[in-house]
Amino acid sequence: MNAPNQLSFLPDDYLVRKAQHRTNLICATLFVVMISAIAVAFTTAERGLRDAERRHAAIDQQYTDAARRIAEMKQLQDRQKVLARQADLAASLLDRVPRSYMLAEITNKLPGGVSLRDMELGRKKKLATNAAVDKKTAFARKKTAKPGATAKELQLPPPPEQFDSLIKLTGIAANDAQVAMFVTNLTESNLFTDVNLLLSAQLERTEGDLRKFNLEMQLSPTADIRPAANAAPATLTQVQQ
Repeated sequence: MNAPNQLSFLPDDYLVRKAQHRTNLICATLFVVMISAIAVAFTTAERGLRDAERRHAAIDQQYTDAARRIAEMKQLQDRQKVLARQADLAASLLDRVPRSYMLAEITNKLPGGVSLRDMELGRKKKLATNAAVDKKTAFARKKTAKPGATAKELQLPPPPEQFDSLIKLTGIAANDAQVAMFVTNLTESNLFTDVNLLLSAQLERTEGDLRKFNLEMQLSPTADIRPAANAAPATLTQVQQ
């Protein structure tokens, strides 16, 4: 029994229940704080994951776009190579000297007493030369090639086909000296090269003995039309059909 000065009208278990209530309140507060912290951490982690996924998707798209541009660039380079080869082939097939200049040059080189009966133009395929082969060695090509290049990519592309203009002449002369003079005149011309006499034979006619000759020559790769352009106009009456 309490002393008179310690009398209390509160229930005996009031303080115990109050302490228990305070403890429950603190525990509930801590629980709410913990749940809130977990929720915030989960939300932050989920947001970070979504950001990482978006960045990853953006990087993948960049790689895809870069690979597409690289493929397009490679296709463009391959097309440029094909166009370059076609341009080289077309350039080799074009007449570097107009036929009128060639005819004028040939006519002006005719000695007196020599006449032409036939002229034939053709094409002759050039043989592959060392000048047409790429000078790079295999080591140099590997050094300059992109990483991971295959053996097919390192292989040298075949050189484009090139052609020479071939000219065949058939004519009549009074003697071999005139034929030799005609060959010499054509050899000295800047338009022609590799002038060869294929045939010089006797041609029997009632009016007298004549020589029939066949010539073959090529249009010079460095042909210059200025000598023929500055020359006097050709006397076409000298050319017999």
